[in-house]
Amino acid sequence: MSKTSIQVQPLDHRGSRYLKIISPNTTVAKQHIRSIAGRKWSQTHRCWYVPWTVVHLNQLIDLFSVQNEVSIKKIFFENAIKREQVSISKISQKQEKPNPWNKNQNKNISLPVLKTDARGVNFVAGNKCVLYPHNEYHFRVYIPFDKKGWIATIKLIAGRQWQAEEKYWLLPNVKDSYRTLWSEIGKEWIDLRFRINPNIAESHVIVRKENPKKRVLRSLTKMQQLAVTKLEEKLLLEGKRQQTIKSYRNCLIGLFYFYPNAIPSKLSRTELETYIVQKKKKDQISDSYHNQIVNTLNAFYGRLLGQKAKILKIDRPKRREKLPNVLSEKEIEYLLNAVHNLKHKCMLLLIYSAGLRKGELLRLRVRDLNVYRKCIFVKDTKGGKDRYTFLSDIAQNYLKEYKKQYKPKYWLFEGQTGNQYSASSLQSIFCQARQLSGVNPYVTIHGLRHSFATHLVERGVPLHVVRELLGHSNIKTTEIYLHISNKYRRELKSPLDNLKV
Repeated sequence: MSKTSIQVQPLDHRGSRYLKIISPNTTVAKQHIRSIAGRKWSQTHRCWYVPWTVVHLNQLIDLFSVQNEVSIKKIFFENAIKREQVSISKISQKQEKPNPWNKNQNKNISLPVLKTDARGVNFVAGNKCVLYPHNEYHFRVYIPFDKKGWIATIKLIAGRQWQAEEKYWLLPNVKDSYRTLWSEIGKEWIDLRFRINPNIAESHVIVRKENPKKRVLRSLTKMQQLAVTKLEEKLLLEGKRQQTIKSYRNCLIGLFYFYPNAIPSKLSRTELETYIVQKKKKDQISDSYHNQIVNTLNAFYGRLLGQKAKILKIDRPKRREKLPNVLSEKEIEYLLNAVHNLKHKCMLLLIYSAGLRKGELLRLRVRDLNVYRKCIFVKDTKGGKDRYTFLSDIAQNYLKEYKKQYKPKYWLFEGQTGNQYSASSLQSIFCQARQLSGVNPYVTIHGLRHSFATHLVERGVPLHVVRELLGHSNIKTTEIYLHISNKYRRELKSPLDNLKV
């Protein structure tokens, strides 16, 4: 079988150089391009491009028949020589003009070498932590990519900044920074490439602008502090999640701020209702937060102190029947096709194809995928329940390629340090895909789960099966998708359509 013919050209895009791919608009060509790690689609230039590296150039030559292979190789290596000459001239300039904040530094100073992995991502290699001068107020720290303990040490230093493009940490040029490095990493593992000025400051001072609207936190009395602690212990014994405990704790502290010197057990039902009324009037709290305050009072006075009569007649807000926003199947297709990063695409594919919550996706382990049974084990979901949901064939194909490229060890989707992927990063991925695809801008990432359930109901899947897949305790929660479903509304006709107007 002959290879697809393409052309490769240099592309200067967003301040960096890339390899531009000019290929025919065929399915085979797209599949080959999407198999390359680090490939991206440029809306501006209307083309695919990959990082300007030898690895990616060789990969294109292996996958395609590059028409201008000789000329692009010539341009590639000529530019490499020029960059080497520029870097040598820059070093010589630095030797002629030493850094003003360190006059006695070594003249034969050089930057650590950055290497490139199979995905085209740069990283720092070596066995030592390299310290390099930056300016009067900061110095650079290059940490080898496999030294996870050293990276944790850097994160202990106040004022550190991560420079993602150049792959180094920027630390304050103060004595505390050096003390932490010497004690935690050790001098024998540090390659210091400059002389430290003895007249630098002792520690880094963080200057924060005061926000006049920010509430001044008042201290609680010892009895109120004890009440908060006892509530936390009670909720822990009940098996509540940390997020729930944090919410209840904040609600109780807000009550004690409202009554600063009050004894918690002596507050009357009238005082508790007055607090809620003031929160509704002054802070204009939502109905859900109002309900959360009542839950907190029920946990503290009802279950902890045994004063149920005090909170029995406290009114809750009337529950409003709100319908969630969902996407049509065509909109889901547009949304998923707007994501070109393999890892990001797999995350959104799984949320929609399996009806997962955001937290459930981030807590998935590699072993939770059962390829042979075509199902996903979802552990410790909302309410402390476990459940199984299905694994679609398309998602399985993408995940196979993802595991081959990224090689996750424990968590299915790992962050930069090997821990769970960040929830804020996942949210950012969805928002960017939603903007690029032009779908309903009011749909949240949880709307993918709602869309999954709605589309199943529209395809005639029994409601009790949908309930099991979603992990709902009560089928009434699942019945909301009957109201969202557009199956019967499409078949009905308005009475207006029978009139001749």
